[in-house]
Amino acid sequence: MTASRISRLLITVCCTLLFCLVSSSAFAQRAPNGFGIGIGAATVAGGLSIKTGTASGFTFQGVVGPWRGYGPEWRYGADSIAVAGDFLYEQAPLASGGLLSLGWNYGVGVGAGFGDWGGAVVGVTGVLGLEFNFVPAPIDVVLEYRPGLYIGENDFDIAFWDVTPHIRLWF
Repeated sequence: MTASRISRLLITVCCTLLFCLVSSSAFAQRAPNGFGIGIGAATVAGGLSIKTGTASGFTFQGVVGPWRGYGPEWRYGADSIAVAGDFLYEQAPLASGGLLSLGWNYGVGVGAGFGDWGGAVVGVTGVLGLEFNFVPAPIDVVLEYRPGLYIGENDFDIAFWDVTPHIRLWF
């Protein structure tokens, strides 16, 4: 892709997100059973991030995109695909103010990646998330700590340090 094509794509995406933000009725706190979409990373996957919840506090988070590796060494394969799913339990906010609500959650994540290296990797992680929910706008920014076990065709690894981000727009 050329630089001008990338800049046009970026402007189009930003304008679309701005339109959704302005036309969304969710300018207050996001509803517990709302739907969020954005970009992020999870167990072995990085790319499109979705999250939806229930009124009881349980949420499902999914990511689909290229395989990103795991642990502190992120890498993307050009011809790879990965999917990941997290089952999370949302907790009461740690702090809340006029502009920001600081929430947290915990749960378990699973993921599988298949790639151009001719193999596959499967991972299971614990998830401990910190959510920055912007009150005036339906946007959240999330950082998650996820230690995990990973099994590949010729590999078994335990990663104690892995942090994954997300940024999502809520509807």
